[in-house]
Amino acid sequence: WRFVSPGLFQKERRSIYPFFIFGSISFYAGMAFCYFLALPFALQFLVSYGQQRGIAPAISVALYVDFNLKFLFSFGLIFELPIVMALLSKTGILTVPFLVHNRKYAIIAAFFIAAVLTPTPDIFNQCIMAIPLILLYEIGILGVRFFGRSMTLAQEKKERPNPVEE
Repeated sequence: WRFVSPGLFQKERRSIYPFFIFGSISFYAGMAFCYFLALPFALQFLVSYGQQRGIAPAISVALYVDFNLKFLFSFGLIFELPIVMALLSKTGILTVPFLVHNRKYAIIAAFFIAAVLTPTPDIFNQCIMAIPLILLYEIGILGVRFFGRSMTLAQEKKERPNPVEE
């Protein structure tokens, strides 16, 4: 922030503060969601899955910490989705009709992202991450509706007369 801040106007700095605060809160909320809800279910599933097949879990401290940190960080990142969507709508890149129209692709992308970010290959942990990601996408649509522009930059240029041409 100290590097970027001097290059911004006062108005730009003021408009970034809410996104910075909500971004931090969202990241910590994602980690809390993971720690209290997703992680216990994921660990229980993984341990019981092996025990049902007669496999004793060989959990080391390093593997446990590595798994937990990856899972916590992944959830922290996916909880940033509404903030990123609101920022992109503020710049005119995203609009509500675009997001609503491409919802089916967002659902597929949520499962793909969850498959990449979850440290295990099972569908259960993928769903634990994909379902909140889909819900966050819907919350992001509401955020875009509330914070975003009413039209894209291209639409604004069409409706605004060019003073040079007149």
